[in-house]
Amino acid sequence: MREEFGEHIDVIQNSWKEALRTGNHQALENTFHAFVACACRYKHRGFAEEKEFRIIAVPTPPQVFELAKAEGRTIPPRKSVSHFLRNGTLVPFLNLFENITGESGRPLPIERIIVGPNAEKKKREMAVRSLLNQNNVEADVSMSDIPYTG
Repeated sequence: MREEFGEHIDVIQNSWKEALRTGNHQALENTFHAFVACACRYKHRGFAEEKEFRIIAVPTPPQVFELAKAEGRTIPPRKSVSHFLRNGTLVPFLNLFENITGESGRPLPIERIIVGPNAEKKKREMAVRSLLNQNNVEADVSMSDIPYTG
């Protein structure tokens, strides 16, 4: 761990020490890159069967777009923020694959979906199959061997 992440860990620790010691929150500016570089690299070995690819997508604050625009830099268009309801609370999300389905002629590179541990695993499997069918995506669907301990 130290060999691979040591430099990033040092940046995070030193930045937080500086911020807490002096109250200078600008010292935390360096932590973002270091944190993301560490946080997205590994997952718990219990999920090894998934062999998934990870996409790290961090929403850019509107102020950053305005600053880039003011500096005359060319920037890609902002992804719109969508929402869904979870237990009566709006949860924001970025639809990274908007307009990329079997119908658009630009299919997602999905080969297999594993339905994870859940009390209603069969219902979720049916929902996944329905979504794939709705979007003309051909992919294998299986259920995880990881037991639900809920």
